[in-house]
Amino acid sequence: MGFDEMIEIIVKEVVKRINSEIQPPKKEALLIFTGAISGCNDALNALKKMGKEGYNFKVVLSESAQQILDQDKIKEELDVTDIYVDGTPENVDYLKRDIDKIVIPTLTRNSAAKIAMGISDTLATYLVSWGIMSNIPIVASIDGCNPQKSKSSAYRDMLNNNIEILKEYGIALKEAKDIYKCEKNIVQCEYKKEKEVFLEKKLITREDVINAKNNNQQILVSKNTIITQLATDIARQIGVTIKTTN
Repeated sequence: MGFDEMIEIIVKEVVKRINSEIQPPKKEALLIFTGAISGCNDALNALKKMGKEGYNFKVVLSESAQQILDQDKIKEELDVTDIYVDGTPENVDYLKRDIDKIVIPTLTRNSAAKIAMGISDTLATYLVSWGIMSNIPIVASIDGCNPQKSKSSAYRDMLNNNIEILKEYGIALKEAKDIYKCEKNIVQCEYKKEKEVFLEKKLITREDVINAKNNNQQILVSKNTIITQLATDIARQIGVTIKTTN
């Protein structure tokens, strides 16, 4: 065996050993539990599969989730030591740091409606809104907010509308047992410029504001139009602009 051949064998062996010792970088997933029980056990089993695929978890519980979900079980099943809840704003920057994916293992109808309307008045809904605007892949379990569980057709239509809005935002909705199957090529929402709509009405109400939000619109009104205080408050909360025109 020549000298060059020996060097080549040694180099290959060294590279082989180095590669065997290199661990792939851990990925970070932000888990946001809201107060739904349906599918929780299936979701935990699915999340454990994510853990085996190399994900670290940061866990957030909404106020309602704190009341109905077993925090000790979540810690044990997911091998985490800390759970973050509303009222801990000092942890927000940490929770957003280096996140590769957001998973909502238990999504309630209430949280789905807030996310659809752009309301971010809790830690959980704020983080989801941040994820949408940051184009971070988001997957959510539909078990706790399944519209088909409603016997009222009108209420079911409203729930379906919220679900469709979440899909438009780029959120992948799956059964709890499948939430670990978050495709890498999820289509994220693109910013759509708000359209201005003139409402020729004497009174602007909460319903007008919500309709404008659903249709990505700014509201134009005449200077003689009355805007209720509730409509003004809702517009401020969900980001709907109301302009007065001559």
